[in-house]
Amino acid sequence: MLIPYHKLVRDKIPSIIAQNGKIANTTILDDRRYTAALEKKLK
Repeated sequence: MLIPYHKLVRDKIPSIIAQNGKIANTTILDDRRYTAALEKKLK
């Protein structure tokens, strides 16, 4: 079962998830998308 989480995460979080036998699909954001996601998180 997939559970989507649209969150900013630190670099090591996907590897911690993998250590628990699960798969984390991640996307590296470009500067514009990262700034928009960070602003959304801070509001």
